[in-house]
Amino acid sequence: MTVTTAADVASAEQYMLARVVSSLDGSRPFRVISSGGNRTHVDRDLPFMCAYHRGVSTPPSLARRIAASSAIHLLWERVDEDDEEPEAIVNAIAGCMKRLYPGFLLLEIKDLEPDPDAAADSPVPPLFRFDLEVTGLAPETDVLDTVRKALVRNEIDYRHPTVRILRQGEAAALHDLNDVDPSIARLTIGVPTIHRSPDGQREYPAIFHEMEAAVIDAVLRAAMAFARHGNTFRTMHHRALGRRAFVQAARTVDRQMTEISGSYDFLLDLTPINSAQALEEFRRGGAIASPAFRYRPLAISPGDLKRALYGINIGRIEDPSLEDLFREKQLEMDHQLTMLQCRCTPQFKDASRVLYGSIDEGVLSIAKSVIEAARDRSDEDAPAHGDDAPGSPDEELLDCHQILAAANRTIDWYRGMCPDFNASAVLRDDTPPGLMVSGSRLLISRQTRMQAHRLPSLLQHEVGVHLLTYFNGDAQGLRIFRAGLAGYERTQEGLAVFAEFATGGTGVKRLVLIAARVLAVHAMLDGASFIETFRLLRTAADMDEAAAFGVALRVYRSGGLSKDAIYLQGLLQVLQHVAGGGELEPFWYGKIAAHHFNVLQELRARGMLREPCVRPAFLSQPRGQAFVRAASAGLSVRDLIQERATS
Repeated sequence: MTVTTAADVASAEQYMLARVVSSLDGSRPFRVISSGGNRTHVDRDLPFMCAYHRGVSTPPSLARRIAASSAIHLLWERVDEDDEEPEAIVNAIAGCMKRLYPGFLLLEIKDLEPDPDAAADSPVPPLFRFDLEVTGLAPETDVLDTVRKALVRNEIDYRHPTVRILRQGEAAALHDLNDVDPSIARLTIGVPTIHRSPDGQREYPAIFHEMEAAVIDAVLRAAMAFARHGNTFRTMHHRALGRRAFVQAARTVDRQMTEISGSYDFLLDLTPINSAQALEEFRRGGAIASPAFRYRPLAISPGDLKRALYGINIGRIEDPSLEDLFREKQLEMDHQLTMLQCRCTPQFKDASRVLYGSIDEGVLSIAKSVIEAARDRSDEDAPAHGDDAPGSPDEELLDCHQILAAANRTIDWYRGMCPDFNASAVLRDDTPPGLMVSGSRLLISRQTRMQAHRLPSLLQHEVGVHLLTYFNGDAQGLRIFRAGLAGYERTQEGLAVFAEFATGGTGVKRLVLIAARVLAVHAMLDGASFIETFRLLRTAADMDEAAAFGVALRVYRSGGLSKDAIYLQGLLQVLQHVAGGGELEPFWYGKIAAHHFNVLQELRARGMLREPCVRPAFLSQPRGQAFVRAASAGLSVRDLIQERATS
């Protein structure tokens, strides 16, 4: 319907009230938007809501963002002076919720006017003060004190704010909603405009985002304090009062971002397709000249994908926690695409350093100590994960077909635990010796040969961690949890190596291999050539020719890839996490990094994540359980050497 007169507009707005009232009797969540742009959103039944008066602030409005993030909110504007529909909508929602809860809290969020005394070109930051106004809140509810403390403790722009509390009759009213049911408790939060320059011409996005997150947290704390006064949600975390349903904007951003990430296979695009031939040529040449590696043609334009990546409107999500996850991933994908642009150029190594970081002295020292401690020990295990040199000459050596059959049996076992575990294992001619996961597929190089006792632990590495977290992440409602949150690889590889040791088929040579990768990455980043690093691995790590070539290949592919240092870094991270009392359970929700634990805890509390469909097999096995207990008591990497050398 095209609205052409004030009467038509008023009629359309009244129709919004009718739709809200009827929707309140139906299922949750729901959203009603009027033709004039007013919006009512109800995620689920809760004893509070936020409201924002549209059209009174210069966009982008911080108050609007804060209100719009609430599980129940109203974004409103009057059709005319006599329009009382906003109040009627609030009363209708409050009346519905008070059937379930003993009270209801209305939080109005409002942008304060800029400091009138600030000069347009003043270097002095704008006034950093929140204004609070309360009506109908009993002192014993502690809501006012809770929100005040939550606001004051935030340091933003190197400052802590002050809070002014406006009592009725002491100052002009902050609130904009008038004839609201007097039984509704009310709290109005006036938000300062420190995210803008004094003249309003410049915006500071980082400060805007910090302010948004801080005030949203304060709102949820205030709502929880109010609810607990009514004996509601007594043991629940305040973050559990946030949105529970993913709004369409979040699903749209998730789809757009995962479509871009799924259009290229980062590691395959960086991995040589002629590794076997390159090794033979390297040997024939006397191992004195760097090999020539060939790569599959890029099927994408990194520049075009970057434009599409930054064309995604992440801000539409209206949920700071989810926005942070997507912005982190956006930046990580930007770095990946830069690396693909720089493939096989001198700039590639520096781009890799940006994504994966350098080697700190602590990790390098541990890597050297692992190699030194293992140098004089005897261990019959064969290195794995791309290194297929035999260990004990009497042990059966499995070929790629036997490995494929075992992989399919392992996948079938997990599928029996979770029918949605639709993984597949395939043989490949274009990958180096070893196994690797790409999406839902386990890729097995036809060149792979492996000792039989090593295979179960390696399959737990690839299937029991990498594929398992892919499918558990796929069930979370957002595909980013299966594609991987930013920085997940270090944690994932640490978990995967942890699973190998918990399964019992990994020995000292595997640790040496992981440590040798750190030495190789450090040498490469320090400017060493392929040949120099190859010789370093032969002498410092006592690696045979094929194993040293394999490690050097991985590190020097595409111009210098520093990813391989994350195996030891990740293992150290997981061991420290478990020894510090941390649980393994959060890791199985999807492909996440350890630094995501806080936001994961929040999303779990809000009911936005599903319990993992399937968990690693080693967690239910006596050997695995014993290893986890030992790790909980405190295990260093050196302890792993001692344990495996004597077992």
